[in-house]
Amino acid sequence: MRNILSILVALLVLVGLSLLPEHNRSSGDPQIIQGEVVYVSDGDTLTLRDNLNQDHRIRLVGIDAPELAQPYGQTSKQVLAQRVLQEQVVIKSYGTDKYGRTLGRILLGAQDINAVMVERGAAWVYRGSSVDKTLMGLESQARSEKRGLWKLPRAEQVNPQTWRRLQSP
Repeated sequence: MRNILSILVALLVLVGLSLLPEHNRSSGDPQIIQGEVVYVSDGDTLTLRDNLNQDHRIRLVGIDAPELAQPYGQTSKQVLAQRVLQEQVVIKSYGTDKYGRTLGRILLGAQDINAVMVERGAAWVYRGSSVDKTLMGLESQARSEKRGLWKLPRAEQVNPQTWRRLQSP
């Protein structure tokens, strides 16, 4: 019985450490942030308020949603907001981007919100240094089934990276 109790205590300590806010963890550990989504900026950026009442700007890693001024941009923002705004979520953090935003995978219960955005056709897979093969499969399926932005006329299906380049003077 004593061994079982020791194991349970050790498990509780490990679980507790994994739930600490990002800024209280050592840099070698996977980083987890928990809190409430208090604002959705667009289809791939939101603000999370943690249990210490600190705000974190989160950029959904691995996806690229249409810009707000781009076709389907406002709808993409609505898809994300309807799913996570005022919800308690868990962020798996993968560092920060050049704007200081936390790059994160958003979990609502067991649901991967980054994957949901791609699956619903509300975002592209981000074509960066490493591409998530699962997300690529979801994008391919959404495209073939003409979900979300894939219903738009072909000329309006412009990847956000390309769209941003075209907008630069």
